[in-house]
Amino acid sequence: MNEPKRITAGSSYEWTESLPDYPSDDGWALVYSLVNQNNQYEITSTASGSDYTVTLTTGDSVGYVEGVYKLIGYMTNTDKRVAVSSQRLIVRPDYATVADLRSYAEKALEAIEAMFLESASKDQMSITIDGQTLARRSTPDLIMLRDRLKREVMAYRKVKKARRNGRTPGKIQTRLK
Repeated sequence: MNEPKRITAGSSYEWTESLPDYPSDDGWALVYSLVNQNNQYEITSTASGSDYTVTLTTGDSVGYVEGVYKLIGYMTNTDKRVAVSSQRLIVRPDYATVADLRSYAEKALEAIEAMFLESASKDQMSITIDGQTLARRSTPDLIMLRDRLKREVMAYRKVKKARRNGRTPGKIQTRLK
């Protein structure tokens, strides 16, 4: 199957599927369900000869919520429905509309460091990020959390830098002369 593994909300995608066991001239239609625990979207296709063309327009995907989904492809007929594919699909946020692309760890680290600098606003003294609240924690707890978040942020940035430079993260390369 040719389904994408990742999509970005607000972008368009098109792919073709060939399913000879389910010809469109026998009344079959290819439909996808994109589901996770909170959201469900339907993606339809059009018959293109003996194949099916799946078109996901910008207008269709602009409302997609970021997250990990299951993309389930199935064939429908007047009285039948047959699953033909199932895979994991990641929906990335619409970068044209997202204001803050920092990870949870980066946001939380900034809030904790602001508390330590005693320049935190009242909003930062109790902050909710991705459903988790940081509020009125003891200083030793905050120090341990800050140190853990620093390690996470540094590891994430190291991986991003390696990928940007065309390297495989975690792979040690040597050159013998």
